[in-house]
Amino acid sequence: MTTHKDYITLLLKNVPKITQQELKIAVLHRLSMSTKEIADLLKLSSRSIENLLMRIRKKLKISNMEKIYQALMKLSE
Repeated sequence: MTTHKDYITLLLKNVPKITQQELKIAVLHRLSMSTKEIADLLKLSSRSIENLLMRIRKKLKISNMEKIYQALMKLSE
């Protein structure tokens, strides 16, 4: 099992252009938090979180059919 620190390092290695905000969203999403839960925690709208997840999906080159959560979990395998 990968620790959160290791996961962040791995994510930064695979997506060097990821922003701090996107990194935060990716970690929270990997923890199985819903879009609404992340939005409430970060005091952002659900739509803002959805947009950030879309940017992360593009940077990871994930197809629209593949779940972003599954792709984030694969990074740590």
